[in-house]
Amino acid sequence: MPSISFSYAVAPPEGITCSTPATKSESVDFTPGKSDRSATNAYYEAATPALREAQLRLNELLTEWKDAVGDAEKQKEDRGKVAYGKGKAARLMEMAKKDEASDDSEDEDDEDESA
Repeated sequence: MPSISFSYAVAPPEGITCSTPATKSESVDFTPGKSDRSATNAYYEAATPALREAQLRLNELLTEWKDAVGDAEKQKEDRGKVAYGKGKAARLMEMAKKDEASDDSEDEDDEDESA
């Protein structure tokens, strides 16, 4: 019988305590139920509630840690220059493109020197 399983391990910063005892690591298994329909339909019909249950359980577990840690980890992030309307991911991608462009121009300079 197929099953869904996930494992996690949380390494919170020192000095962080959780108001309710949150588990630092765990493995969780969910087994989909059975269905009388076709094999493909039965698979998805049975997997959907099991996946949802796994998602809810993981969300519950990690939210406990997120609430306990709070803003303690935010100081570690390099926020860079905040641009209006751009999230951190967009800014990081923009920086990566600039780095790639500078790497490409350095490669072209190296080729010119060897010619």
